[in-house]
Amino acid sequence: MAVLLVICFVILVFEKIARYKESKNTKDEYLHALYDKPIIYNKGCDTWYESSELTICQFGNETAENTVVLFGDTILSQRFAVLEKKYAQDNWNLVVLTKSACPIIDEPYYYEQLKRNFKVCEIWRSNALRYISEIKPQLVVMGNSVSYPFSQDQWQSGSRRILSQLTMTGAEIKLVAGTPSLGFNGPLCLRNQSKYNRSCQTPLIPLQPWSWLEEVADEFSEVDFIEFSEYICPNNTCQALIGDQVVYSDDKHLTDSFVQHLYNQVKEKF
Repeated sequence: MAVLLVICFVILVFEKIARYKESKNTKDEYLHALYDKPIIYNKGCDTWYESSELTICQFGNETAENTVVLFGDTILSQRFAVLEKKYAQDNWNLVVLTKSACPIIDEPYYYEQLKRNFKVCEIWRSNALRYISEIKPQLVVMGNSVSYPFSQDQWQSGSRRILSQLTMTGAEIKLVAGTPSLGFNGPLCLRNQSKYNRSCQTPLIPLQPWSWLEEVADEFSEVDFIEFSEYICPNNTCQALIGDQVVYSDDKHLTDSFVQHLYNQVKEKF
């Protein structure tokens, strides 16, 4: 009887160790999501506030006749994986023009983190527009976060001026809605979910700039406004985890793995 009790005890210990290891591995995966970003960040495509110089990153065939440009801030650049898979082929050149915290809105922007107007962004944006006009791409995918503190008039007037310049190139333009915010750090919430008994989800709240930008897009026959909330926040609920996919790498940026997972669902939008 004593031997049987010892065996049962040993089995319980090993089961507990196995569960602990499985839980630890899962939590490590959640922390990995904090760094699950597109490869463009490892290639120096984004110099943030350090320089207004235009860094041109190209993928696919640089001598191809067809060119698609990804033009925006870090929120838009999360869509890179979809564009790379669809367009970085023999007959397409994918050009990435991105700068962190730089709105593609032709308005002065006070950058709270720097405590000054983000002049570097304004110069970079002008340089990017000039470059796009020179290369005359077939497609421009542009967009940014919706968290910039602009008024409705600034959102619409600033976007209208940008779109007016881009449509002169003859390109088709996809104006992408900014990603809805989760309101908290997704991976950290998942890692501590059991400790704090949190659901790690929040209701989707439609963002006003979406409708403002859609109104402006409707003024141009070449511009198509697209948004992805039905995939990011299904059933009007934004979640840190959908199935086995960690959705957000923080509170507002999508993980590269999740974007790749969405490819078949969203590719036709581009």
